[in-house]
Amino acid sequence: MNIYEIYIDGDFYDEVEAVDSADACRQVFDRLDGQVGEMHAELVEGSEEPGICPACNGSGEGQHEGSRCHYCGGWGEA
Repeated sequence: MNIYEIYIDGDFYDEVEAVDSADACRQVFDRLDGQVGEMHAELVEGSEEPGICPACNGSGEGQHEGSRCHYCGGWGEA
């Protein structure tokens, strides 16, 4: 497990333990019942390096035209 800092609308929100950034964002997203703004996770120093987001396959694109991936926040990294 890695430790990720979660940011919502650019502000620090919480620190969670997760397999990847997509899992970290998913945990917070579920906890807040989806009532969040733009969210992304940053790997805490000393944890493993991030990989490609499994939800968007690294593109950062969401399911609808012009939207961002809700797991990685448009970063394309997990």
